[in-house]
Amino acid sequence: MIKRIPIIYSLAFLAYLTFAFTIFPVLSYNASIPLIPLIALGSWIGGRRFGLWLLLTGMIYFYILYQYYADIYIHYYERFLAPLLCLAIIELFAILRHNLNAIKTANQNLGRMVAERTTELNTLTDLLIRDSEQRRVLHGQWLHDGIGQYLTGIQLYCASLADQLLDEGNPSASIAFALRNQCHSTHNQIRHLARMLFPIKIGDVGLITALHELSSCFIDLKNVKFTTRELGELPELPEDIALQMYRICQENANFAIFHLNASQVDIQIRATKLTYTVTFGHNGSAKSTEGKELLNKLIDYRLEQISGTASSGYSTHYEKTIIYTIPNPEQEG
Repeated sequence: MIKRIPIIYSLAFLAYLTFAFTIFPVLSYNASIPLIPLIALGSWIGGRRFGLWLLLTGMIYFYILYQYYADIYIHYYERFLAPLLCLAIIELFAILRHNLNAIKTANQNLGRMVAERTTELNTLTDLLIRDSEQRRVLHGQWLHDGIGQYLTGIQLYCASLADQLLDEGNPSASIAFALRNQCHSTHNQIRHLARMLFPIKIGDVGLITALHELSSCFIDLKNVKFTTRELGELPELPEDIALQMYRICQENANFAIFHLNASQVDIQIRATKLTYTVTFGHNGSAKSTEGKELLNKLIDYRLEQISGTASSGYSTHYEKTIIYTIPNPEQEG
């Protein structure tokens, strides 16, 4: 269509010249009025220089026309009115066209800058997420292998001390046993925290087992009702996808329990021929919005990495649920 514009405009200009020559005896100098929008359009299409060439062509044409019809047209002073008006219109439309082109160029540059900044932001976000995962691994291993081993040693010392005091008939043996039991309870909490920081065996045991372990950790640490249900035979997910889905469930559970005071959390997992879905529901209060926006952005980023989507749903147990959907890996394979 763009290539046809010069042809259409040229035909319109030639048609006007023919029209002006034919109708001049009737309209006199008014026959030059249709030239004004034609020059305005030409200045818009081709710029100031093209508009001036059109004006020069029109002036030459009308000079010849005035000479040809000199016997019926004697108002010489009116011959300058149309050229002056056309000059003003050429300048106006040339400036408008220049400004439009400048705006388009600025928009293109802005769009390119936005794309570059978006790419940089995505790269930085990816680095932050990867760094966060690495830190979780390090902290989880430090809790499990570092503090966990110290607590194991303390338990052994307490057990040995309690047995020795018991053999000696020392009443302080009960204190040693209580200390051992307390160390054992603390050790279990440390192990749960370590597993929540990083599910080390998720690549071996899969998403379902990791979520069952997550449920167990929350139940022991926060005394909440946390269920994970499998609906049908589920395919195993690749480790990177499974880890992202695990983090989505974990971050939702953290927010629901610690921010919304949820006492009940439910995760349902099912698969169809095309999709793999995780439905997350809880009974927490929806009044608290602190940290919600940040959580949503983080989850949106995780979903983007695995081509997933999120949608809202409703159930008989909870006022609102969130459904996360990803392509079925068996179909992609």
